[in-house]
Amino acid sequence: MVRIGAVLPADLPPHKIAHVAQTLDPAADSLWVWDDLGFNGGLAQAAIALASTRKATVALGITPVAFRHPASAAMEFSTLAEAFPNRFIAGLGHGVQHWMHQLGEAVDSPLTRLRETHQAISALLAGQTVTTQDQYITLTDVALRHPPGSPPPIYIGARGPATIRYAGRAADGMITAEWTSPTVIEQVRGQLRPNQPLVAYVAYDNPEPHRLESELNRHLTEIQARTDIARTVAPNRKPDQLNLSDIQTASAIGGPDQLHQTAATLTAAGATEIVLVAQSTKALDHLPHAIQDLRDRTESVEQPN
Repeated sequence: MVRIGAVLPADLPPHKIAHVAQTLDPAADSLWVWDDLGFNGGLAQAAIALASTRKATVALGITPVAFRHPASAAMEFSTLAEAFPNRFIAGLGHGVQHWMHQLGEAVDSPLTRLRETHQAISALLAGQTVTTQDQYITLTDVALRHPPGSPPPIYIGARGPATIRYAGRAADGMITAEWTSPTVIEQVRGQLRPNQPLVAYVAYDNPEPHRLESELNRHLTEIQARTDIARTVAPNRKPDQLNLSDIQTASAIGGPDQLHQTAATLTAAGATEIVLVAQSTKALDHLPHAIQDLRDRTESVEQPN
């Protein structure tokens, strides 16, 4: 059965994180937090969400590998995994390259840095003493004093083909960004191991019917200005060739029927988890109901009378 989750908005005021997590917990299988430059810290959000909920898995999806040294990241991941057994998922990725330039952390090979970081963290979480001198990562006799009894899964967020191939070989799961079409999800699934989790972030909104077309047009304009995102909406067309149908196919912008259709299409293409990314305050407030409605519809299809 497909899992259904939700992302806590990056710009959510910190004092509201616990309340929003608690509101989503009864309906959602998973709660996801971002680690975006200048916004709420991802690991702090994850800790708050874990401490304030009882049921949902909490996932860091993702933290850019440039933000933390592998030893520091492993220490944080281990602490959360031990404090909240089987409820934390770690997530790594490149991050927005503009951020890396802002931080003075841009590198010649982001994939090499991701691979070295991922391998070092995995070894530390497995209880190994790590000594390595790679292109970007150096460790000498480093070990965790309290390695987790059950290391948390490490997912990788990927968009480019080389990173997708690495995630398919080495990660415990993979995350795709919102505005990824079923066609791209199917292509990604072909690069992954048979039972490897594939998380699809899905832009979600439920505007008034008379505002739906204007909202779709707004998103269309924004996506046409982003070549990297346009490629995941319609990989075989140029950005200026995208249309409103493409935006709806790669999102859940619309009513409950659109949400169910998008989730069903992405699941059929190979996604194992649908994670809703609210596009407005109204959408965030509506998420618990939307998740429950989607679950009811999905279960009725999977278990016909």
